[in-house]
Amino acid sequence: MEANGTESESEYGKSILGEASLHSPTLLRISFSTPRSLSTKRSSAIRAFMDASVASSPKDLPVGLDAKTEEDYASLSKLLQEFTSIPNIDKAWTFKSNTGTGSQAMFSISQANLLANKRRKYALSANISKGSGNSVSFQWSPFPVEMTGVSTIVPSPSGLKLLVVRNPENESPTRFEIWNQGQVEKEFNIPQSVHGSVFEGISWNSNETLVAYVAEEASPSKPTFNDSGYKKGGSGDNDCRSWKGQGEWEEDWGETYAGKRQPALFLIDTNSGQVHPVKGISKSLSIGQVIWAPSTHGLHQYLVFVGWSSNPRKLGIKYCYNRPCALYAVRAPIYASEANDLEVKESPNEDSPVLNLTQSISSAFFPSFSPDGRFLVFLSGSCSVDSGAHSATDSLHRIDWPVNGQLSSSKIIDVIPIVQSAEDGCFPGLYCSNFISNPWLSDGCTMIVSSAWGSSQVILSVNVLSGVVSRISPTDSNFSWNLLALDGDNIIAVSSSPVDVPQIKYGYLINKAAWDWSDVSSPIFRCSTEVNSLLSSRQFTILKIPVKDVSDCLTKGASKPFEAIFVSRQSKMNDVSDPLIVVLHGGPHSVSLSAFAKSYAFLSSLGYSLLIVNYRGSLGFGEEALQSLPGKVGSQDVNDVITAIDHVIDTGVASPSKIAVIGGSHGGFLTTHLIGQAPDKFVAAAARNPVCNLASMVGITDIPDWCYVETYGVEGKTKFTEAPSVEDLTLFHNKSPISHISKVKTPVIFVLGAQDLRVPLSNGLQYARALKERGVEVKILMFPNDVHAIERPQSDYEGYLNIAVWFNKRLTEKRTPIEARSRKLGAGARKRSFSIRAFMDAFVASSPQELPVRLDAKTEEDYASLSKLLQEFTSIPNIDKAWTFKSNTGTGSQAMFSISQANLLANKRRKYVVSANISKGSGNSVSFQWSPFPVEMTGVSTIVPSPSGLKLLVVRNPENESPCAIWNRRPFSNLVFDHRGSTGFGEEAFQSLLGNVGSQDVNDVIKAIDHVIDTGVASPFKIVVIGGPHGGFLTTHLIGQAPDKFVAAAARNPACNLASMVGITDIPDWCYVETYGVEGKTKFTEAPSVEDLSLFHNKSPISHISKRGIEVKILMFPNDEHPTERPQSDYESNLNIAVWFNKYCK
Repeated sequence: MEANGTESESEYGKSILGEASLHSPTLLRISFSTPRSLSTKRSSAIRAFMDASVASSPKDLPVGLDAKTEEDYASLSKLLQEFTSIPNIDKAWTFKSNTGTGSQAMFSISQANLLANKRRKYALSANISKGSGNSVSFQWSPFPVEMTGVSTIVPSPSGLKLLVVRNPENESPTRFEIWNQGQVEKEFNIPQSVHGSVFEGISWNSNETLVAYVAEEASPSKPTFNDSGYKKGGSGDNDCRSWKGQGEWEEDWGETYAGKRQPALFLIDTNSGQVHPVKGISKSLSIGQVIWAPSTHGLHQYLVFVGWSSNPRKLGIKYCYNRPCALYAVRAPIYASEANDLEVKESPNEDSPVLNLTQSISSAFFPSFSPDGRFLVFLSGSCSVDSGAHSATDSLHRIDWPVNGQLSSSKIIDVIPIVQSAEDGCFPGLYCSNFISNPWLSDGCTMIVSSAWGSSQVILSVNVLSGVVSRISPTDSNFSWNLLALDGDNIIAVSSSPVDVPQIKYGYLINKAAWDWSDVSSPIFRCSTEVNSLLSSRQFTILKIPVKDVSDCLTKGASKPFEAIFVSRQSKMNDVSDPLIVVLHGGPHSVSLSAFAKSYAFLSSLGYSLLIVNYRGSLGFGEEALQSLPGKVGSQDVNDVITAIDHVIDTGVASPSKIAVIGGSHGGFLTTHLIGQAPDKFVAAAARNPVCNLASMVGITDIPDWCYVETYGVEGKTKFTEAPSVEDLTLFHNKSPISHISKVKTPVIFVLGAQDLRVPLSNGLQYARALKERGVEVKILMFPNDVHAIERPQSDYEGYLNIAVWFNKRLTEKRTPIEARSRKLGAGARKRSFSIRAFMDAFVASSPQELPVRLDAKTEEDYASLSKLLQEFTSIPNIDKAWTFKSNTGTGSQAMFSISQANLLANKRRKYVVSANISKGSGNSVSFQWSPFPVEMTGVSTIVPSPSGLKLLVVRNPENESPCAIWNRRPFSNLVFDHRGSTGFGEEAFQSLLGNVGSQDVNDVIKAIDHVIDTGVASPFKIVVIGGPHGGFLTTHLIGQAPDKFVAAAARNPACNLASMVGITDIPDWCYVETYGVEGKTKFTEAPSVEDLSLFHNKSPISHISKRGIEVKILMFPNDEHPTERPQSDYESNLNIAVWFNKYCK
């Protein structure tokens, strides 16, 4: 589980989606990459943090803030902004100078834009000139140039062209721009009918006429409906008489990939803008990291890419290098240009299958060809795949590329094997975040890479023929070094530490084994005087922490000391140690590096010492130390942290009386474990998207396999199942922080992202509520649009500001606020305008006969025949309310009926009123004279007549989409069943069900079915069942307990797993009462025990799952709540259920 990889956190694996900050302390690995969010929708302004010079009335204080806390906000917020504004260098490239001497560099830079709540991107260029000896000079351009709306930039091999990609917002086209040194040469708009957003990992061919790239495949066809029902052949997007259904739900790759479509491979011609998909690649492969193979005259040219298999299903891929992947080669379609038109010269890929180049190894990614094209080098995460750990030690491999173009599954040659346990000071193994675009020295066989080496990042040279690895960044430096680009055989890098902002470095090879490094003066990392002053008073050291219980270690690597980075002031004040903040990375298989991290530098600058612990299981220390943790989470890692704390206390550099702890994801798991297992050690804690309850998380996370591997160890990989057993749930609970919650007394602040799919919001909320239940002080910040990393600028800023205030309140008895200095910011960068040539649309029309995804012709016929009938039922109105009044004529009375009817096209319910005069005749006869037409109540929320009936209150709420549900009968014989426990049959019958769910109600249904079979009104051979939500609980119970009784089933938002549901539902008490009966009301707790989880599991339908490979269809309506009652959703779901039942019953 990767920790919250915000830009300011020092953790391995910040983002698998795009290039990370290359001077950041976070090591990055990239799987197939997704475009960065470019939404221009302005998010809400940063919550009111009052300027320190402005007094505020207490009545104006933001909710939850008292006057003292507001003072802390005011004093700290400006300083945090100073740290937040420090830029990142994301990428860099070098080019030959157009003057023929020296070279040029271009840096892609990003900076937090708090007001817009996104990162501002810009480019800054420099001319590099070399003087006598090893002197170097960078002449920087006067100003950076902002790259508004740019997703990625990719220079061509010659450096004469620049591809700029602007991914679409909403349903807009993707824009490709080809730039030369002075202007835009070409601009192409690629519509959504061709493909969606472009992922990173883009490759020019050698003559710069084609670009290969990976993008979301075009939106699959969705079923179209109009007033006649299902519409064959689809409909235009602008047809106001119809609407698009959701169609069958398709799985994605989890965290940050929600809603992303399948990645597919494309080529674009840089002259015409014509786009062609590369065919012949299996739909089961998700594609990324494409590169061109070397071109050989007269031979076919190939594309090499990484493919991740989606079989048996897609699990979360971000931060997860345990997903099997391989390198594949596919023949590139060759095109010839005539009269500016592209023609396919040969039918591509029909007789040329996609070839797996790395069949003998379970993982292969980041392919890179040597400059002469003789061999293909790649990284492997096979240790991760084979062990199940989400990240582990890398290996480097080589394939000799055939010069004759005859590809086969080649022999894989090991270049850097796995290092199990290194001797002190020796190479600990490869932990490489990525390759730069050109990592090769001029000898053609030496690569330059960055890699973790213990708690630091270093720069390595690797001879891919001999396998010799050399550390070329200074060996006497504890700083972290990160490679940016090569300038010929020289290196441009950045170096930083926890107390030193990044510094650009230029490296020369002065002999065969030694490198000399020069400082490069740069305008990029200039900080305020205040920040420089505060950082200059701090220092850091890397501590070696002996393992406490060496006898428990099963391997040599696990018994070696682990490391911690200790940040403190350079000299004690009055011989008193500063309060200590313990910082814990996530993963657990990531690493905190000795690099600059803005948020932690901010906390340090407030007068705190930091203890940043790389417990055993972290990257950078050899494979044996890493693999010692799976199966021991919650014990070994917790003990390592406590050992590190005791070490700094025993050496006299920290006080035991004022210690706080902070961590995210698995770091939050450790944080909440520590305050439970060592409740007297900490005075404050902060947890960002923490893992608090594995038993609850396993059913809702995008990586349930992680729960098994970290709980059971390597055997968890084979034990993993989507249906955990009672034994699994028991062990998950015992490994979780929530099992220690009764001992916690430390005040905790929680920072949660509502869109987190990795550790969903409910996991932290359940733990926080359980603490509140026990009287522990808790504060919760919830950011509605953030995912696991909580890295949107406003969220990151507000989160750490609140954490600082939280710690200040509890770690310092009386703290003098740091005065916020007002500082005039320099003028913004000059705006430049360019004359843009007229763009060309590369529009490819979709075939109107294309069927919606996963619809065959027979199923489409069912859609067409049933959809109109279902509309007839759906259109039946409801009488919602009625009133009667005295007639204004004095005789008889009047009635008014409030009626609603589904409006499928508008996806809401149409409301109207119809009136009638009621007259009574002789006897008991009565007559209603109806008004000629109903009157629609557009926008009306409710109507309330006055007592006299002479006035009518009409309320119009702001428009929303909250229609009422309609359940329609289906074209089958129906057995609509009210089991004991239903309302309307007396209290004793009603109460009889509590504590007997999953048995009494199931048996009642089976008896009712048998009754209608025995009486001859139903056949036993074609029975289907439908229900939701407790009806879905019964439906899924029935097909498990009576598996031979039903030929098909439909479940709407069913309760399938109470053990998982109890931690995420808004009514956890319901789980207790229905499971235990009336005593469940008193047993209810926010922290279920092992006994609770066991009984919840045994009462749940999931306890009856044994057979696998069952046919399943999933419809997911993104804007519906529990009832699934929006008219279009209700309509489409009932239609699909009818088609589903028809398939199995007729």
